[in-house]
Amino acid sequence: METGYSEKDIRCFVDVASEYFKVDLLSNTRLENVVSARQSLFYVLRSRGIPYSIIGKAFNKNHATVIHGHKKVTDYINIKDKATLALYKEAEMLAKEYFNESPIVISFSTVMRLNIYKNRLVEFIKDSEYLLPYDTKEERIAAAEVIIKEVLKDEIKSE
Repeated sequence: METGYSEKDIRCFVDVASEYFKVDLLSNTRLENVVSARQSLFYVLRSRGIPYSIIGKAFNKNHATVIHGHKKVTDYINIKDKATLALYKEAEMLAKEYFNESPIVISFSTVMRLNIYKNRLVEFIKDSEYLLPYDTKEERIAAAEVIIKEVLKDEIKSE
C-alpha cells in the first residue's frame, strides 16, 4: 500500500510527537500517559493508510503491538471515552500540521524545531549569569526572546 510517507517521514513525526507530548514514545515503558499517546498516534497514522509494519518500525514495536493499540483506541473512541477522544484530537491535529494537511504559513516542522531551540536557548540564558550584561534572570529572558524573534523572522523568510 503506497501512502506517500516514507519510514523516515514517520520516524521524524514520532520524534516531533515525543517533543509535543513530552514523553519518550520509543521507550518500552508501560506508563499510562506514554502508552495512551503512543496508541493514539498508531490510530492516527493507520487512518492515513500507513501499514502496521511501518508504524511498528517507527516506534521500535512489533506490528502486532500496533494492531492491539489501534484496536484499543478504536474501542475507546466508540464508547466516547473523553480522555481518549481528547488525546486522539491532539494527535490528529499534530499529524495534520506535520504532514502539511492543514493550510499554514510556516511549516509545522519548522515551528516545532524553532520551539525546541527557543526552549534550549531560554534555559541556557536563565542559567548563564555571565552571558548577558543584565541584572536579573527576567531581563536575560526578555533579551533572549528578542533574539528568538529575530531568528524566527529569518527562518520564516527562508521558507
